Amino acid sequence: MTQRRNKLREWTDRDDQMMRFLAQQWCADLTAVRLALGIGRARAYELLIEWRDDFQMINCENIRPGGQPGESYTVMWLRPSKVERFLGRKPHRPWTATRSNIAHKVQVARTRAALCGLDAENWVPERQLWRGAWQTAGMSIGGAGLRTGRVALRTDGAHLPASAHSRGGRSLPHVHDGRYRQGDRWWSVEVELTLKKNSARLASTVLAAVRALPAGDSLLYLYANDRVGNALDRTITHLIETGQVMPRRTPIRTLDLDTVISNRNIDLPGLAS
Repeated sequence: MTQRRNKLREWTDRDDQMMRFLAQQWCADLTAVRLALGIGRARAYELLIEWRDDFQMINCENIRPGGQPGESYTVMWLRPSKVERFLGRKPHRPWTATRSNIAHKVQVARTRAALCGLDAENWVPERQLWRGAWQTAGMSIGGAGLRTGRVALRTDGAHLPASAHSRGGRSLPHVHDGRYRQGDRWWSVEVELTLKKNSARLASTVLAAVRALPAGDSLLYLYANDRVGNALDRTITHLIETGQVMPRRTPIRTLDLDTVISNRNIDLPGLAS
């Protein structure tokens, strides 16, 4: 990636929108950029070079996620000095892509790009949902982060440990990976890449996702492989059969992640409660 542009082109509204997308999603890869802008791989690569070298907007690196021997990602994220401009506020600390934090964020960015492109009206990003969760919990938010009286925490959830959900004697609700508007219907979205929980913990996680739904939202699970999808289907069926989830009150769908991204649509066969 040493190629330089011969002439600096003018910055456009679409560049602005893509940088705002990066700020809201923390990062994206070339696939997400292609989906968001409706362009081919060669043009996406040209834009990456321009954003990085000509406009000095982004950092980028080819990263293979830790513990996942398959796909590597050409990941880009805003330079720290540019984040506030596009996020609309100053983040608590700079964010940098690493082997341990990109796989899930890249897949959520791909999901948003596939379903919404650059349309910001039909997607609420996780970063915004985290901030709302802190405010709902009655915790004050300042430029340096969130304060509970004892500790300062991030307000965007980028590096929060599980214990941060109950700091300072206050509990935070489950935070979804995003919210997607399909016509007049809102879906709270969960992207599941791996199965790290036993059945009891998975049921607890699904229930937390259900309880955190905004009024009127349905719940959409996107799974990375059949093992994860089958476990989710079994868990959701069990919760419905035992009366812990009411499907008429809380519609839930599970769909294959890659199929949704490739079709750019969630109107596909899958488990629907």
